[in-house]
Amino acid sequence: MGACFTKTDLGRQELRARSLPLSRTARNLLFVIDAARPAAEWLGMVQGATPDDLQTLRDAGLIALQVGSVASPGEAPASAVAVVVASAPAALSQDVAPEGALSYRQLYEQLNAQIKTHLGLIKGYQFSLELERASSLTELRDVAMRLVDEVQRVKGEGVAQSTQMALGLAG
Repeated sequence: MGACFTKTDLGRQELRARSLPLSRTARNLLFVIDAARPAAEWLGMVQGATPDDLQTLRDAGLIALQVGSVASPGEAPASAVAVVVASAPAALSQDVAPEGALSYRQLYEQLNAQIKTHLGLIKGYQFSLELERASSLTELRDVAMRLVDEVQRVKGEGVAQSTQMALGLAG
């Protein structure tokens, strides 16, 4: 299971709304999964998670195979999997990024990566929750600024500046 998955817009919405009857294990897997690691690693990191939980998330359209990801034998190839195209939810369409700034999708993905890189899964848990609750570009930017402040506190000014640049907040 060398395939990498990413949350779909529906998956992010489910994390906020909690409307589907997912098992606790499947919901935890949905919360942490992203394309940073292959699915097999995420299954090993979430206690009690099985390939069935992963399949449940795929079947519900909450995660999608990452473009360019390598599928294992027995998995559908990338061409056969419906890949969810990055598109902002309708509510976000008026929250447009200024020229040169990151879009909602880009900032979301960068925040996710920066949280895991600089704070890890445990320390970054609260930031990840805030990230999933953010429903506009403005809210994402607020999370990003708090993350930069926390990175500065934990890792120093230099790392905070590079984080700020990666998030498109340097000005």
